[in-house]
Amino acid sequence: MAEYFRQLVERDLSDTTRNMDLSVVFNLGASGGADVATNKDRMAAEAVGAEKARRTAP
Repeated sequence: MAEYFRQLVERDLSDTTRNMDLSVVFNLGASGGADVATNKDRMAAEAVGAEKARRTAP
């Protein structure tokens, strides 16, 4: 099993010819109108509130 993983890693790291769209990795693209820079405090508060509600729900 260790040899199999070693080969996978070696293959992935040695293949430098791949051209990948980095937006796939970082999920870049349309934000759907969310302005995180302006609304980060509100968005963080909503996320914390939702998590708190999830934890205290019966």
